[in-house]
Amino acid sequence: MSDNPMSEKQLSFAVSLVIERADLLGIDPTTTSASEFIFAKQATYTSKDASALINMLLAVPVPKKVDPIQQESLTNAGIANADRVITNKYAKPCLACGHDVDANAGYACQVNTKWFTIHRKGSCIDPVKDGSHSHNRIEQLVNSSVKSLRYLTAEGAEYFFAFKSHTGNNDLDFYGLIKSHRKGGTVWVLKRVLGGALSDSDLSANSPVMSLVEAERVMTLLANLSHEDFAECQMAFANNLGRCFCCGRTLTDERSRQVGMGSVCEEKYGSTALALW
Repeated sequence: MSDNPMSEKQLSFAVSLVIERADLLGIDPTTTSASEFIFAKQATYTSKDASALINMLLAVPVPKKVDPIQQESLTNAGIANADRVITNKYAKPCLACGHDVDANAGYACQVNTKWFTIHRKGSCIDPVKDGSHSHNRIEQLVNSSVKSLRYLTAEGAEYFFAFKSHTGNNDLDFYGLIKSHRKGGTVWVLKRVLGGALSDSDLSANSPVMSLVEAERVMTLLANLSHEDFAECQMAFANNLGRCFCCGRTLTDERSRQVGMGSVCEEKYGSTALALW
């Protein structure tokens, strides 16, 4: 039985395995190149030889191919390191835009032990832009919620703070409650501060805000904090980014870094800027 020649099925399978590993083997991913590679090593194969060849090829791991659409979809949702990405089986809100992703129309992503659902690249509904429906809904939510936050006592100040990361991509997520002056009056804008590399001009109230889902989550967290808890969140922002928790600008001296405020903000707001009793 072992002297029987290689079967057509064995040859076809061996060719497919070689094509999958073409980059590693330094050949073109074609049937012709794969066949030439196989028979260059041995002119004829018995069934036993073919089994040994197939086992050898199976032992060589296939290089993981990066799906560019999948990768860009993850980047758009702010997911840097997903442990697993599969097609979503259930309709759930998109982490990026807040709208439902139809079943089998996007991705379900596992980060540590948490799962998130996202749209495929270009499929997010009503991107959050100034004046868009989602943007207006977020502003309404934020301004309605801010009224109940009794620890925001420094008149004229803005508030920057940090929470434990929701996605697990970072240790902390950084946010700012910023005042934007409009024709109809002053409104609060909630925005995410992406790391410490942003220039001071990028911390303006015109910077993009996040999805409605994220805004709801952040404002709910704020509503459940005590004065002392929020003060810790303010200092976490200042200590980790080296920026003032009142205006978001870089702290330039040791005194400012100790108190979490720049000298101008400390003179203007004093201890009332820190959410203490």
